[in-house]
Amino acid sequence: MIQPSSENVIVTALRRGQVRRAVGMLVDSYNDDLYCYCASLLGTASGARVYQQALAAAIGNLGSYQGQASLRAWLFAIARGATLEHQWRHPALYPEAREQGYCPLPDQRRAADERQPRAAETVDLSQFPPATQEILQLRLWHGLHLREVAFVIGRPVGEVRHQASEALALLALTGGHPGQAPS
Repeated sequence: MIQPSSENVIVTALRRGQVRRAVGMLVDSYNDDLYCYCASLLGTASGARVYQQALAAAIGNLGSYQGQASLRAWLFAIARGATLEHQWRHPALYPEAREQGYCPLPDQRRAADERQPRAAETVDLSQFPPATQEILQLRLWHGLHLREVAFVIGRPVGEVRHQASEALALLALTGGHPGQAPS
């Protein structure tokens, strides 16, 4: 994870008009995180295409970054938007994508088919509502702070904190198995 001081260096370079330097540092710093996020949601092939689209959109709009959230959260929000757009364009693969409140989540069946181990498989989150699953995945597997998660998904910080704390408490009580009654 990039340190906030490094993020400041990128933003400072951008504000000084050193766009090439800012883009280079942005790619060096966030390349792996963004690719892993897109690939975790869409698989490696589609994830790579969406990652490239998201990175191109971020670079093209880098001048509009106003610091309303961390640069990392801003990039994840762009990647999430590109993912949602991809899923919306492929209704045969993602029939729920057009429903209100849809959250992009890793498809566990696809993960098993690809034979790729995923951290999300170690704890069964499927019994939580999709919005809670998305919060936990962004926080636990992608390392975003809850304030960043709230920005990425476009929900109030207090709501995200409450949902995350309830879910984590339930996981702690049940040993990571939400369907199991606490002992």
